[in-house]
Amino acid sequence: MRRTTFCIGSLLLLALTAAGQLNKTTKIHHASYPPPLTGTLTNPVWRDASIFTTFHTVSPEPGKKPSERTAVYLLVDNDNLYVALRMDDRQPRAILASATTPDGLNADDWAAICFDTSGDHRSAVVFQVNPAGIQANGVLGASGKLTRTAEVPWKTVARRVPTGWIAEISIPLSSLGIHNLSQIEMGFKVIRHIGRNSEVSEGPAAWAESPATLAQMQRIKLYAEE
Repeated sequence: MRRTTFCIGSLLLLALTAAGQLNKTTKIHHASYPPPLTGTLTNPVWRDASIFTTFHTVSPEPGKKPSERTAVYLLVDNDNLYVALRMDDRQPRAILASATTPDGLNADDWAAICFDTSGDHRSAVVFQVNPAGIQANGVLGASGKLTRTAEVPWKTVARRVPTGWIAEISIPLSSLGIHNLSQIEMGFKVIRHIGRNSEVSEGPAAWAESPATLAQMQRIKLYAEE
């Protein structure tokens, strides 16, 4: 397996270590049917999603209100975790999405979904996507080193819209190392990068002055359908 340190690694570590502790654990709603991936967020199934909208900047200046709004939608069934990301942008023509391979993602607009699936606060599984649907995955260590791992199954449809861009994602639970969905609790975080001004924001979280660790992530619970 080839190990590569991405530029995104330092950004992700900074984002993950700038958040305050969130004590509330959110139960992720079950999808009544698998949402079709269209990049539009128009399918009615997303109305049942758990939604997170609290983001703050990490760089260039931490703890500020982001220049653009981000909303995260989560659903789960017994086989997959479904994520939709709505990245509003008042300058949609300035959105950057020139990368054609994972190695070129860092200068683009992108979003990265991070999961501390083991609950050990030492690493996070990362899924990164840009507005053109170019995707990459890896593991972020507590040191800030993001190591690209072998590709695992997951699907993305991303689309520019008049208000910004949207990505709809399906991640098999097996790609998260989850093989028995009875009751799973783990950490969750989304990082957003706006290429034109190098703004990095993260959430859902509340900013705190003191640095935190990978433990300071939104806690979510996944349940098997009864």
